[in-house]
Amino acid sequence: MRSPGLRFSTFLIVAGIFVLGCQESEVPENQGLGLQEELDLGAILEKEIDTASSKYGQRLKRADYQSLYDYLDAVQDSVLKSELILRGSDIRFEPIILADDNKYQAFSLPGGAHYYYTGLLKYLEDESQLVALMSKEMSHNDRIEPFTRLELRYGQDIIVDVIQGGQSNLRQDMIDLLLEIGYDSVTELSADHSSVDYLCGNSYLPAGLARIYERAMLDSIQMDTILVLNPEGILRQYFTFYSLSMIRSNEIRTRVDSTACTGDSLYSDRYQSFVDLLNAI
Repeated sequence: MRSPGLRFSTFLIVAGIFVLGCQESEVPENQGLGLQEELDLGAILEKEIDTASSKYGQRLKRADYQSLYDYLDAVQDSVLKSELILRGSDIRFEPIILADDNKYQAFSLPGGAHYYYTGLLKYLEDESQLVALMSKEMSHNDRIEPFTRLELRYGQDIIVDVIQGGQSNLRQDMIDLLLEIGYDSVTELSADHSSVDYLCGNSYLPAGLARIYERAMLDSIQMDTILVLNPEGILRQYFTFYSLSMIRSNEIRTRVDSTACTGDSLYSDRYQSFVDLLNAI
């Protein structure tokens, strides 16, 4: 014969199953991951880049290169003035320089940090090109695209685990995904448009991004001791541009025409002073 205690335990188990069965019809709303998780993951990946400097390049620290960062901050402020920036008060937009003259690349981490290799910064011709490229990178983060991209690839559970200190081997995988593989064409076209929209009404000559694309399709670049002619493939890889073509360039120029942007300043001298500081390092 079963004891009273055992009968009571069985009743609790059955009752619990009944309650759970009743709750199945009330599916809880999936809240997803939010701003705090985005900021936390960005901070972890930023620290990983600093730690793995042999792979990603040495970060030029603000404390040691304040003049460089004062300049980049001023350029970033020109972008943040746009009323189209939606998350300027939520995330920490911050430009960061990585020292590697053989990389022509910019990329963004979740949470607002956007990175520029010295090779790319020295490749650009003037400030209007830099601010256009910066607008493009910042637009990705303003639309939560780096974080969403990682969430779709790895899933929410793994993202949370990494934030909590687990699966440290995935940190560089996540960085590499953001650094090496371009966004799809729709996302990139939207970012191209933002390089115009964020700056329309400013003093910069518009279509700076188109001018970078056009040069990259026709120009030559120095890779170590080798002169590479027509380096479209190399620059596509390093810029993480989806496709460098006159079609894409013309899309940007059409955007300029449709928004009636009237800026005409390149600020070449200002940019050359910035590059001179980089060359002196």
